[in-house]
Amino acid sequence: MLKIGITGGIGSGKSVVTNLFRKLGVPVFDSDLVARSLIDSDPVIKAQIIEAFGRDAYLPENQGLNRKKIGQLVFNNQQLLETLNKITHPPVIKAAEDWVAIQNEAFKSKMSEWSNGQSGTQNSAIADLDQAKPTSYLIKEAALLFESGSNRSLDFILGIYADKATRIQRIMDRDQLSFEAANSRILKQMDENEKMKRCGGVIVNNGQTLLWPQVIAWHRQFLQQSSKAAVEV
Repeated sequence: MLKIGITGGIGSGKSVVTNLFRKLGVPVFDSDLVARSLIDSDPVIKAQIIEAFGRDAYLPENQGLNRKKIGQLVFNNQQLLETLNKITHPPVIKAAEDWVAIQNEAFKSKMSEWSNGQSGTQNSAIADLDQAKPTSYLIKEAALLFESGSNRSLDFILGIYADKATRIQRIMDRDQLSFEAANSRILKQMDENEKMKRCGGVIVNNGQTLLWPQVIAWHRQFLQQSSKAAVEV
């Protein structure tokens, strides 16, 4: 399967875009959701975070990470942010690798079923079958795709872009933060223009440009790329 990375800065709307790809039947690995799950449940990760940030890094009665406290710490201290990333990035990357392996096996199985079904049908039904053909690419969504180095294991990187004012407003609305706090979180990340330059393509998600036509166009391109790669192999 073709491996596509989707990245963008905080507030760019990556999840909105990946949800549209999901509706097209594309499997998506959400690095942020996986990281949250591991941070809350993995005993080794929890022990490392407690050692680095103190026992009050977690809420009482197994309520999970004290995200408000940790957020205030790491977004005001670059060294602490790097410490947190060193703890969380390796297990998330490993989880992504395992997920990709599972998706590849599932794709092979689905393709075998699809091929068997196709060989037993009349020509008039082939068009309908082609619509049911398994999606031949997958997506890994991550804000820190380049920063973590996980971009190196992917075939193509698609950036999600939104102007800074739009991103700040989204962060303020979503996380109930002040303008200053939202802006500070943006400034802690890689420059958005630099990140987009490193991507193979860009989807604009500023609330004014329609998303579906962009997603459909990239979906078709990725299907063509994956089909071409399969033929070359």
